[in-house]
Amino acid sequence: MNSTLRTAAVLACAGAVAIGAPAVPATASAGGPARSSCAAGLRSIEAIPERHIAAAWKANDAQALAAQFTPDATFVVPGPGGVYLKNRKQILAYMTQGFAGQLKGVTSTAKVVNARCVTPDVVVLVSTGGLVFPGESEPPADRIGVQTWTVVRKGGRWLAAAYQNARGVDLNPAF
Repeated sequence: MNSTLRTAAVLACAGAVAIGAPAVPATASAGGPARSSCAAGLRSIEAIPERHIAAAWKANDAQALAAQFTPDATFVVPGPGGVYLKNRKQILAYMTQGFAGQLKGVTSTAKVVNARCVTPDVVVLVSTGGLVFPGESEPPADRIGVQTWTVVRKGGRWLAAAYQNARGVDLNPAF
């Protein structure tokens, strides 16, 4: 993997979404009991990126990672060699190449900093995290990003429908 692809992979995977939790039951229109049900389930949805990310990365398992996205998911990362992937198949190919190459043995950190129900079946998550290469105990500042994704309820599961990673984002602006 060349340095451009490695940079893109680092940016892409610093907290790449892995959402596969059982769906919280929907019982009414937005704003009613179903919205409350979604809000009640946010704790478990917030915890999922941290657990699933760690497991997929620790195992360098591209299949497990890609399976957490909807078939038509988008995956966007910035920087030199940044990528825009348009579906689960492309995500799988991209991660398979990364895990077979320079990302072998790399783990990932993720911490959800915001989660909200948009509708009973749509949640927006924001996290921060980065990649930890062999020999490191935590990601250096230049590999920590802020990730935003849209998570949707599909067939009884929460799956990532859109993911974007950005660097250089101030989570606590002073204005």
